[in-house]
Amino acid sequence: MEPYLEVRNHCVLLWLGDGQNRLRTPYVKKLLQLLDTILTDDKYSECTALITVGKGRYFSNGIDLAWLGERETEAELTTFLQALSKLLAQLLTFPMLTVAAMNGHAFAGGALIALVHDKRIMQHSAGWLCFPEVFLKLQFRKAMLCVIESKVPKEAMTDFIVLGHRFTAQQAADARLVNKAIPKEADILAVAEQITREALLMDSPRMRGGEYSREGIAMQKESVYRLPILELLKETEAKSFRMSKL
Repeated sequence: MEPYLEVRNHCVLLWLGDGQNRLRTPYVKKLLQLLDTILTDDKYSECTALITVGKGRYFSNGIDLAWLGERETEAELTTFLQALSKLLAQLLTFPMLTVAAMNGHAFAGGALIALVHDKRIMQHSAGWLCFPEVFLKLQFRKAMLCVIESKVPKEAMTDFIVLGHRFTAQQAADARLVNKAIPKEADILAVAEQITREALLMDSPRMRGGEYSREGIAMQKESVYRLPILELLKETEAKSFRMSKL
């Protein structure tokens, strides 16, 4: 199943698919296309939050390294990593509140996709959150490491990034890698939607100083994540990439 969009109340759902949702050039470009659609199609003009979710056992199992290794030219590798950097930058600065609803495993590039969301929830017994690069002997690119450093608490960096530990939902919540661990039987979309309502103060009687706008949210994200955004933009313009650095 290809990724697709769905409107649910004030949220737009970005469905990643029902397989491993591995990152390849066509898949990444499809996600970019859908994000552009949200911002340009009037159908989504009233939406105030984006929820990204998968179906089945996986949120995303990351970059398809076997597929990437079959690319015959450096240009193909460059095209993929440029597209991935663009996707990360767009999610990091997306002009809505974003929630990664981790229905299952989020490994490597899939974990990175989750991290660039504003908030993350994860279901108990549904999968692991993990960066296994240490076992693959792959070095993080500077841009990706900047993203990780902007999202991961310093005290979690050794276990999560250096040692590649697999985190359950509760372990991830305890390490502040996700905002909430929820029961496996819970409706993950209902929980994600409630989190957006709380974060956007939609049910709060207290003064908010005005309604949230897409422009205002984008401006704040561009300021908060200035360094990783600059590094990701450099990647989108890079002429070539080394396979040992992903």
